[in-house]
Amino acid sequence: MYLTLAILSSALIAQAAADSPPVSVNSTEDRVASPDPITQAAELIAATLTRPEEATVTGQPVTLLEALSSVPGDGKRFEVPHAYWRLTRAVADYRSRFDQFDQLSRIEARLDDAMLLETARASAAAELRMARLEVVSAQHDLAEAAGLPASASLPLPSDLPLVGEYLTKFEEVRKSRRLPDRARLIDRSLPIRRQVIEGRAAAVQASQDVLQATYEAYRTGQAGFHEVLSALRRWGGQHRAFAQTVSNYNHDIADYALAVAGTELDDRVPVSYTHLTLP
Repeated sequence: MYLTLAILSSALIAQAAADSPPVSVNSTEDRVASPDPITQAAELIAATLTRPEEATVTGQPVTLLEALSSVPGDGKRFEVPHAYWRLTRAVADYRSRFDQFDQLSRIEARLDDAMLLETARASAAAELRMARLEVVSAQHDLAEAAGLPASASLPLPSDLPLVGEYLTKFEEVRKSRRLPDRARLIDRSLPIRRQVIEGRAAAVQASQDVLQATYEAYRTGQAGFHEVLSALRRWGGQHRAFAQTVSNYNHDIADYALAVAGTELDDRVPVSYTHLTLP
């Protein structure tokens, strides 16, 4: 009996998202239509990783499998999955900062709040530039780990990170080989991390409701502009916390899959994985 990693490419998840009509993750109507927490989380991460037309971040879409396949020899194959998910997280943070700046660009403030609004816009613009810098840095890290030519366009992730269940099959796997202690820890913690993802997705939705309610209260003179800015910061913070949680989940999956693969990471063991099988 030998162990291989079966592929259920997350590119298929990305394609499914592309083939579906755009779904707003911010409205009450959408939450009624999609009551399943995992569906909500999947829709949210897909929306979070969709670059707006006005985005200044550019690059060539690359799947995780393509990034792994470009590594010369054994190279840095074990580093590629982590570099890939770090870039995905950076892109998600950029989108969060972009949306915050966009919200501030469209807000209509009262005359006596004009200076506060201008200050907030300037701050958001600076944060957006910093987020772009983080993306470019993460792009270079992935390009280096994958051994991409210096003349090639910088990579952008086209695979969506997993937010659903990951089947470790730990008890089956450990019968055929010795696994590190961290593999057992990951096996136990992944279900908890998935629950945290669901909670973070719900928190994003709740923060959107609060933001909308606060802005409506401001427009009717029942709330101050500081409250609007505070609600907007919480909304952006919840988006980034969600992206961080999803990133941690996928980093742990990468660690587990690579621990199982051990030194046998070859062309039979790409890491566009979502579950393990024992043939």
